[in-house]
Amino acid sequence: RSGPVPQNRLCVCISDVHFTDDSVGDQSPEEAVWPTFFDDIVRTCETQRIDELVLILDGDIVDMIRSAEWAKSRVYPWQRQHPEFATCLTRIMTKIVEIHTQAPSESKPAGFFHLLQHTTNALRGNGVAVEVLTLLGNHDKEIFAVPEALKIFYEQCLGQKVAELPLAYRKWVGRMYFDNDQHFGAPDSVPW
Repeated sequence: RSGPVPQNRLCVCISDVHFTDDSVGDQSPEEAVWPTFFDDIVRTCETQRIDELVLILDGDIVDMIRSAEWAKSRVYPWQRQHPEFATCLTRIMTKIVEIHTQAPSESKPAGFFHLLQHTTNALRGNGVAVEVLTLLGNHDKEIFAVPEALKIFYEQCLGQKVAELPLAYRKWVGRMYFDNDQHFGAPDSVPW
């Protein structure tokens, strides 16, 4: 990082929440957990005068495996060379976005990714530096194979434009996953 080091930092890490397309059941109790979770982050940042929040999404945030789409398409997650793989994966990711980015309504609670984006934007508006770091796990790693699905995840779920991801982040991902900090140096490449 360049510039002054923040005086008061908070790091929050979540893992294995497995947001699915709901075709084989709902794995996450959004209405019971996520509004309180994000409200607690905001309250902690306010009461503890947090200057910087790092939110780590540590694997299996979206679940690309638990979907009936694979059987319907007659392709499976390990068949990455199958002609229907990318289309199937993109359909699953699109459905996850539809469900888990929804704004609250009278009949449905806000989705996790809606709350994530709303919270991080509000904190930034209050002067808190916010960084969301994403690591992929065994149930979401399939989006490695389809840049369009990964772009959907970054832009629609996380609210991060791929072209605007910082070079330092791209280098970090390149080193971590490919042992090559130039692997995703181009702003139009998806950093995985």
